[in-house]
Amino acid sequence: MKILFIVPYVPNLVRVRPYNMIRSLAERGHQVTVLTLWTNEAEQSDIEHLREFCDVVHTIHMPGWRSLWNCAQVLPTRDPLQSVYSWQPALVEPFLNDASYDVVHVEHLRGARYGLHFKQHSNIPVVWDSVDCITHLFRQASAQSTDRLRRWRSRLDLKRTERYEGWLVNQFDRVLVTSPTDKQILTSLSENGSTPPIEVIPNGVALQYFYPDTAVSREA
Repeated sequence: MKILFIVPYVPNLVRVRPYNMIRSLAERGHQVTVLTLWTNEAEQSDIEHLREFCDVVHTIHMPGWRSLWNCAQVLPTRDPLQSVYSWQPALVEPFLNDASYDVVHVEHLRGARYGLHFKQHSNIPVVWDSVDCITHLFRQASAQSTDRLRRWRSRLDLKRTERYEGWLVNQFDRVLVTSPTDKQILTSLSENGSTPPIEVIPNGVALQYFYPDTAVSREA
């Protein structure tokens, strides 16, 4: 398959989910084109590493002021800040009319807008990897966080995110999450009680990088 993989942050061994997915797809013989945003020069080495096993890696710089500007523009609306935080249409414009791809894969709530953009401008199937249910994370943070600023930020965007995720899960050909809990909560948010096309794909571990140190003694 020829896959267009859109990630709103550079995949690496810290952002392990997209990194492992991309690498595994490439190892299985799929042609993977990665579109991603970088925010600092330190990420250039991660970008060069992706080029070792991806067919194409297309990047755009996303300065912090652009993310803040995006968020300021949606404050008067019902859309959550996360939905526009990483929005940079120049990232995908060169690929919108390329019908050679079999599927578009977009990651996270921050990347979902790119998937919606493709749904509006092409007939290619779009998979949205929600990763986590952000509503669930905001509910936990607003109730349990000891950081007052974090609690306030979570409460500010909670209702917007609940409504938006409930709508979003029915906009794509397939939705992915990391756990049954995320699937359950996203399904409960779904508009009109519909059953969205959600599948659970847990995070894996890259055993070539993470393994026990044989030089360290351990209790039997």
